[in-house]
Amino acid sequence: MTFGGQTIIEPLDPTTGPVLPNYVSINSIPKTSFKNERFDLLAVVLYIEEVRKVPTSGGNMMDVREIIVTDQSTEQPLTISMWGGLAVIDTEKLAGWVLSPIVAAFTHLRPTTYKGFSLASSMSTTIISDPTGEEAHALRTWMKEKQEMLLDQATKILHIRTPSRTTAAKTIYEIEQKNAANTMQEERHWIQATIPDAQLENLLAYLGCNNCGKRCQETKDATFKCLHCKKKIVLPQSGYPIEVSDATGTLRLTAFAEDCEKLIGLPTSEIYEKKMAGDWPEFEDIASNLKVRTIKFQIAPTTSLTRMGVLKWAIKDVEI
Repeated sequence: MTFGGQTIIEPLDPTTGPVLPNYVSINSIPKTSFKNERFDLLAVVLYIEEVRKVPTSGGNMMDVREIIVTDQSTEQPLTISMWGGLAVIDTEKLAGWVLSPIVAAFTHLRPTTYKGFSLASSMSTTIISDPTGEEAHALRTWMKEKQEMLLDQATKILHIRTPSRTTAAKTIYEIEQKNAANTMQEERHWIQATIPDAQLENLLAYLGCNNCGKRCQETKDATFKCLHCKKKIVLPQSGYPIEVSDATGTLRLTAFAEDCEKLIGLPTSEIYEKKMAGDWPEFEDIASNLKVRTIKFQIAPTTSLTRMGVLKWAIKDVEI
Protein backbone atom coordinates (compact mmCIF):
# COMPACT_ATOMS: atom_id res chain seq x y z
CA MET A 1 0.00 0.00 0.00
CA THR A 2 1.48 3.34 -1.08
CA PHE A 3 0.51 6.76 0.27
CA GLY A 4 1.17 9.33 -2.47
CA GLY A 5 0.05 12.71 -3.73
CA GLN A 6 -3.55 11.56 -4.33
CA THR A 7 -3.98 9.91 -0.94
CA ILE A 8 -6.77 11.34 1.23
CA ILE A 9 -6.58 10.80 5.01
CA GLU A 10 -9.76 11.56 6.93
CA PRO A 11 -10.44 11.24 10.68
CA LEU A 12 -13.28 8.94 11.68
CA ASP A 13 -15.67 9.25 14.60
CA PRO A 14 -15.72 5.82 16.30
CA THR A 15 -19.04 6.62 18.01
CA THR A 16 -21.01 6.90 14.76
CA GLY A 17 -21.18 3.13 14.20
CA PRO A 18 -20.40 1.13 11.06
CA VAL A 19 -20.52 2.63 7.57
CA LEU A 20 -23.32 0.75 5.80
CA PRO A 21 -23.41 0.12 2.04
CA ASN A 22 -25.31 2.61 -0.08
CA TYR A 23 -26.72 0.27 -2.70
CA VAL A 24 -27.53 1.59 -6.18
CA SER A 25 -29.27 -0.15 -9.06
CA ILE A 26 -27.30 -1.22 -12.13
CA ASN A 27 -29.26 1.08 -14.42
CA SER A 28 -28.64 4.12 -12.21
CA ILE A 29 -24.83 3.92 -12.50
CA PRO A 30 -23.73 6.61 -14.99
CA LYS A 31 -21.86 5.12 -17.95
CA THR A 32 -19.65 8.24 -17.86
CA SER A 33 -18.58 7.73 -14.24
CA PHE A 34 -15.15 8.98 -13.22
CA LYS A 35 -12.59 6.31 -12.36
CA ASN A 36 -12.32 7.53 -8.76
CA GLU A 37 -16.04 7.03 -8.09
CA ARG A 38 -17.16 3.98 -6.09
CA PHE A 39 -20.45 2.08 -6.09
CA ASP A 40 -22.13 -0.44 -3.77
CA LEU A 41 -24.17 -3.01 -5.67
CA LEU A 42 -26.81 -5.49 -4.58
CA ALA A 43 -27.44 -7.91 -7.43
CA VAL A 44 -28.37 -11.38 -8.62
CA VAL A 45 -25.32 -13.42 -9.61
CA LEU A 46 -25.89 -15.20 -12.94
CA TYR A 47 -22.41 -16.51 -13.72
CA ILE A 48 -18.97 -16.88 -12.11
CA GLU A 49 -16.02 -17.79 -14.29
CA GLU A 50 -12.94 -19.75 -13.27
CA VAL A 51 -9.96 -17.79 -11.98
CA ARG A 52 -7.60 -16.62 -14.73
CA LYS A 53 -4.11 -15.16 -14.61
CA VAL A 54 -3.46 -12.07 -16.72
CA PRO A 55 -0.25 -10.04 -17.14
CA THR A 56 -0.11 -6.56 -15.62
CA SER A 57 1.59 -3.52 -17.16
CA GLY A 58 4.48 -4.14 -14.76
CA GLY A 59 5.06 -7.63 -16.14
CA ASN A 60 3.60 -9.53 -13.18
CA MET A 61 0.73 -12.03 -13.24
CA MET A 62 -2.53 -11.15 -11.49
CA ASP A 63 -5.52 -13.36 -10.66
CA VAL A 64 -8.86 -12.19 -12.06
CA ARG A 65 -12.35 -13.63 -12.11
CA GLU A 66 -15.40 -12.20 -13.85
CA ILE A 67 -18.86 -12.25 -12.28
CA ILE A 68 -21.96 -11.44 -14.33
CA VAL A 69 -24.88 -9.95 -12.41
CA THR A 70 -28.30 -8.37 -12.97
CA ASP A 71 -31.14 -6.73 -11.03
CA GLN A 72 -34.67 -5.38 -11.50
CA SER A 73 -33.52 -2.19 -13.20
CA THR A 74 -31.85 -3.61 -16.31
CA GLU A 75 -32.26 -6.02 -19.20
CA GLN A 76 -28.50 -6.01 -19.90
CA PRO A 77 -26.39 -8.00 -17.38
CA LEU A 78 -23.29 -6.30 -15.96
CA THR A 79 -19.76 -7.72 -15.71
CA ILE A 80 -17.77 -7.28 -12.48
CA SER A 81 -14.05 -8.11 -12.54
CA MET A 82 -12.61 -9.27 -9.22
CA TRP A 83 -8.83 -8.97 -8.84
CA GLY A 84 -6.18 -10.50 -6.59
CA GLY A 85 -7.31 -12.18 -3.41
CA LEU A 86 -10.93 -11.27 -4.07
CA ALA A 87 -10.82 -13.43 -7.21
CA VAL A 88 -9.24 -16.43 -5.51
CA ILE A 89 -10.65 -16.49 -1.98
CA ASP A 90 -13.67 -14.23 -1.52
CA THR A 91 -15.60 -15.27 -4.64
CA GLU A 92 -15.37 -18.93 -3.63
CA LYS A 93 -18.20 -18.19 -1.20
CA LEU A 94 -20.38 -17.43 -4.22
CA ALA A 95 -19.12 -20.17 -6.50
CA GLY A 96 -20.91 -22.93 -4.60
CA TRP A 97 -24.18 -22.47 -6.47
CA VAL A 98 -24.69 -24.76 -9.46
CA LEU A 99 -28.15 -24.53 -10.97
CA SER A 100 -29.73 -21.34 -9.61
CA PRO A 101 -28.71 -17.68 -9.27
CA ILE A 102 -28.13 -16.10 -5.86
CA VAL A 103 -28.25 -12.62 -4.34
CA ALA A 104 -24.93 -11.06 -3.31
CA ALA A 105 -23.58 -7.61 -2.46
CA PHE A 106 -20.40 -5.89 -3.63
CA THR A 107 -19.05 -2.68 -2.12
CA HIS A 108 -16.71 0.04 -3.39
CA LEU A 109 -16.66 -1.10 -7.01
CA ARG A 110 -14.90 1.14 -9.52
CA PRO A 111 -16.10 1.86 -13.09
CA THR A 112 -14.09 0.70 -16.11
CA THR A 113 -14.47 0.91 -19.88
CA TYR A 114 -13.84 -2.85 -20.25
CA LYS A 115 -16.46 -4.31 -22.61
CA GLY A 116 -17.93 -0.84 -23.08
CA PHE A 117 -18.84 -0.39 -19.43
CA SER A 118 -18.29 -2.65 -16.44
CA LEU A 119 -17.26 -2.55 -12.79
CA ALA A 120 -14.15 -3.87 -11.07
CA SER A 121 -12.95 -4.41 -7.53
CA SER A 122 -10.98 -1.68 -5.76
CA MET A 123 -8.61 -1.80 -2.78
CA SER A 124 -11.59 -1.50 -0.43
CA THR A 125 -14.08 -3.82 -2.15
CA THR A 126 -15.84 -6.44 -0.04
CA ILE A 127 -18.14 -9.27 -1.10
CA ILE A 128 -21.20 -10.05 1.03
CA SER A 129 -22.40 -13.52 0.10
CA ASP A 130 -25.58 -13.43 2.21
CA PRO A 131 -26.72 -9.79 2.44
CA THR A 132 -29.55 -8.86 4.81
CA GLY A 133 -32.01 -6.01 5.07
CA GLU A 134 -35.12 -4.82 3.25
CA GLU A 135 -33.36 -4.25 -0.07
CA ALA A 136 -31.89 -7.76 -0.07
CA HIS A 137 -35.25 -9.24 0.85
CA ALA A 138 -36.97 -7.34 -2.00
CA LEU A 139 -34.36 -8.52 -4.50
CA ARG A 140 -34.74 -12.16 -3.38
CA THR A 141 -38.50 -11.86 -3.79
CA TRP A 142 -38.03 -10.53 -7.33
CA MET A 143 -35.50 -13.29 -8.05
CA LYS A 144 -38.03 -15.96 -7.07
CA GLU A 145 -40.73 -14.34 -9.19
CA LYS A 146 -38.41 -14.15 -12.21
CA GLN A 147 -36.65 -17.47 -11.61
CA GLU A 148 -37.40 -18.89 -15.05
CA MET A 149 -36.18 -15.75 -16.83
CA LEU A 150 -33.00 -15.61 -14.72
CA LEU A 151 -32.26 -19.28 -15.33
CA ASP A 152 -32.64 -18.67 -19.07
CA GLN A 153 -30.19 -15.76 -18.82
CA ALA A 154 -27.71 -17.83 -16.81
CA THR A 155 -27.94 -20.68 -19.34
CA LYS A 156 -27.44 -18.25 -22.24
CA ILE A 157 -24.34 -16.78 -20.59
CA LEU A 158 -22.95 -20.28 -20.00
CA HIS A 159 -23.41 -21.14 -23.68
CA ILE A 160 -21.74 -17.89 -24.73
CA ARG A 161 -18.79 -18.53 -22.43
CA THR A 162 -18.44 -22.14 -23.59
CA PRO A 163 -19.27 -21.97 -27.32
CA SER A 164 -19.74 -25.12 -29.37
CA ARG A 165 -17.31 -25.77 -32.20
CA THR A 166 -20.23 -26.79 -34.39
CA THR A 167 -22.30 -23.63 -33.98
CA ALA A 168 -24.42 -23.13 -37.10
CA ALA A 169 -24.22 -19.85 -39.01
CA LYS A 170 -27.15 -17.48 -38.64
CA THR A 171 -28.92 -15.68 -41.44
CA ILE A 172 -28.89 -11.89 -41.63
CA TYR A 173 -32.65 -11.98 -41.02
CA GLU A 174 -32.05 -13.76 -37.71
CA ILE A 175 -29.45 -11.13 -36.75
CA GLU A 176 -31.88 -8.33 -37.58
CA GLN A 177 -34.46 -9.82 -35.20
CA LYS A 178 -32.14 -9.14 -32.28
CA ASN A 179 -32.36 -5.97 -30.19
CA ALA A 180 -30.71 -4.43 -27.14
CA ALA A 181 -33.10 -6.25 -24.79
CA ASN A 182 -32.42 -9.80 -26.00
CA THR A 183 -28.71 -9.48 -26.87
CA MET A 184 -25.71 -9.77 -24.56
CA GLN A 185 -22.40 -7.95 -24.97
CA GLU A 186 -20.39 -11.18 -25.24
CA GLU A 187 -22.46 -12.81 -27.99
CA ARG A 188 -20.65 -14.00 -31.10
CA HIS A 189 -22.38 -15.13 -34.29
CA TRP A 190 -21.21 -16.35 -37.69
CA ILE A 191 -22.94 -15.31 -40.88
CA GLN A 192 -22.18 -16.32 -44.48
CA ALA A 193 -22.53 -13.53 -46.99
CA THR A 194 -21.15 -11.81 -50.08
CA ILE A 195 -20.23 -8.17 -50.71
CA PRO A 196 -22.30 -7.37 -53.81
CA ASP A 197 -21.14 -3.76 -54.24
CA ALA A 198 -17.51 -3.30 -53.15
CA GLN A 199 -16.52 0.27 -53.98
CA LEU A 200 -12.94 1.58 -53.98
CA GLU A 201 -14.03 5.02 -52.71
CA ASN A 202 -15.37 3.41 -49.51
CA LEU A 203 -12.00 1.85 -48.67
CA LEU A 204 -10.24 3.91 -46.00
CA ALA A 205 -6.46 4.21 -45.67
CA TYR A 206 -4.78 6.62 -43.27
CA LEU A 207 -1.96 7.07 -40.77
CA GLY A 208 -2.84 6.20 -37.19
CA CYS A 209 -1.73 4.81 -33.85
CA ASN A 210 -0.42 1.24 -34.13
CA ASN A 211 -2.23 0.31 -30.90
CA CYS A 212 -5.72 1.82 -31.00
CA GLY A 213 -5.89 2.68 -34.73
CA LYS A 214 -7.02 6.29 -34.13
CA ARG A 215 -6.07 8.84 -36.77
CA CYS A 216 -3.15 11.15 -36.04
CA GLN A 217 -1.34 14.01 -37.71
CA GLU A 218 2.22 12.75 -37.14
CA THR A 219 4.37 11.37 -39.94
CA LYS A 220 4.78 7.66 -40.70
CA ASP A 221 6.94 5.63 -38.26
CA ALA A 222 7.13 8.57 -35.82
CA THR A 223 6.94 7.81 -32.11
CA PHE A 224 4.39 10.00 -30.34
CA LYS A 225 2.10 10.16 -27.32
CA CYS A 226 -1.31 9.06 -28.51
CA LEU A 227 -4.17 11.00 -26.91
CA HIS A 228 -6.08 7.73 -26.52
CA CYS A 229 -3.51 5.14 -25.40
CA LYS A 230 -0.18 6.80 -24.43
CA LYS A 231 3.08 6.48 -26.38
CA LYS A 232 2.86 4.58 -29.68
CA ILE A 233 4.10 4.55 -33.29
CA VAL A 234 2.41 5.95 -36.41
CA LEU A 235 1.66 3.25 -39.00
CA PRO A 236 -0.72 2.89 -41.98
CA GLN A 237 -4.24 1.81 -40.97
CA SER A 238 -7.16 0.56 -43.04
CA GLY A 239 -10.91 0.27 -42.73
CA TYR A 240 -13.67 -0.78 -45.11
CA PRO A 241 -17.38 0.05 -44.55
CA ILE A 242 -19.33 -2.59 -46.47
CA GLU A 243 -22.80 -3.99 -46.99
CA VAL A 244 -22.89 -7.79 -46.77
CA SER A 245 -25.81 -9.75 -48.15
CA ASP A 246 -27.33 -13.22 -48.08
CA ALA A 247 -30.66 -14.55 -49.33
CA THR A 248 -32.49 -13.09 -46.30
CA GLY A 249 -31.21 -9.51 -46.05
CA THR A 250 -28.39 -6.97 -45.92
CA LEU A 251 -26.21 -5.83 -43.02
CA ARG A 252 -23.84 -2.84 -42.76
CA LEU A 253 -20.45 -3.63 -41.20
CA THR A 254 -16.93 -2.21 -41.15
CA ALA A 255 -13.77 -4.31 -41.51
CA PHE A 256 -10.62 -2.97 -39.86
CA ALA A 257 -6.93 -3.91 -39.91
CA GLU A 258 -6.43 -7.69 -40.33
CA ASP A 259 -10.05 -8.28 -41.37
CA CYS A 260 -9.72 -5.59 -44.04
CA GLU A 261 -6.48 -7.22 -45.24
CA LYS A 262 -8.26 -10.58 -45.60
CA LEU A 263 -10.99 -9.04 -47.75
CA ILE A 264 -8.68 -7.05 -50.01
CA GLY A 265 -5.94 -9.70 -50.07
CA LEU A 266 -3.13 -7.22 -49.39
CA PRO A 267 -1.26 -6.00 -46.29
CA THR A 268 -2.34 -2.63 -44.90
CA SER A 269 0.92 -0.99 -45.99
CA GLU A 270 0.17 -1.82 -49.66
CA ILE A 271 -3.48 -0.78 -49.32
CA TYR A 272 -2.28 2.59 -47.99
CA GLU A 273 0.23 3.05 -50.82
CA LYS A 274 -2.29 2.19 -53.55
CA LYS A 275 -4.95 4.49 -52.08
CA MET A 276 -2.46 7.34 -51.81
CA ALA A 277 -1.38 6.77 -55.43
CA GLY A 278 -4.96 7.47 -56.51
CA ASP A 279 -4.97 4.92 -59.36
CA TRP A 280 -5.84 1.29 -58.61
CA PRO A 281 -7.27 -0.43 -61.72
CA GLU A 282 -6.72 -3.91 -60.23
CA PHE A 283 -9.37 -3.18 -57.59
CA GLU A 284 -12.08 -4.08 -60.10
CA ASP A 285 -10.90 -7.70 -59.96
CA ILE A 286 -10.99 -7.61 -56.15
CA ALA A 287 -14.54 -6.20 -56.22
CA SER A 288 -15.70 -8.85 -58.71
CA ASN A 289 -14.30 -11.61 -56.50
CA LEU A 290 -16.00 -10.24 -53.35
CA LYS A 291 -19.30 -10.07 -55.24
CA VAL A 292 -19.46 -13.81 -55.99
CA ARG A 293 -17.44 -15.29 -53.13
CA THR A 294 -19.25 -16.43 -49.98
CA ILE A 295 -17.36 -15.16 -46.93
CA LYS A 296 -17.79 -16.11 -43.28
CA PHE A 297 -18.03 -13.16 -40.89
CA GLN A 298 -17.96 -13.48 -37.13
CA ILE A 299 -19.87 -10.54 -35.67
CA ALA A 300 -20.50 -9.25 -32.15
CA PRO A 301 -22.27 -6.28 -30.55
CA THR A 302 -20.21 -3.09 -30.35
CA THR A 303 -19.60 -1.60 -26.91
CA SER A 304 -22.47 0.84 -27.53
CA LEU A 305 -24.70 -1.94 -26.18
CA THR A 306 -23.42 -1.61 -22.60
CA ARG A 307 -22.57 2.09 -22.86
CA MET A 308 -25.79 3.41 -24.40
CA GLY A 309 -28.19 0.48 -24.77
CA VAL A 310 -27.87 0.67 -28.58
CA LEU A 311 -27.29 -2.51 -30.59
CA LYS A 312 -24.80 -2.27 -33.47
CA TRP A 313 -22.70 -5.06 -34.95
CA ALA A 314 -18.95 -5.22 -35.50
CA ILE A 315 -16.73 -7.71 -37.34
CA LYS A 316 -14.57 -9.86 -35.05
CA ASP A 317 -13.15 -12.28 -37.61
CA VAL A 318 -13.26 -13.07 -41.33
CA GLU A 319 -12.80 -16.47 -42.96
CA ILE A 320 -12.39 -16.63 -46.73
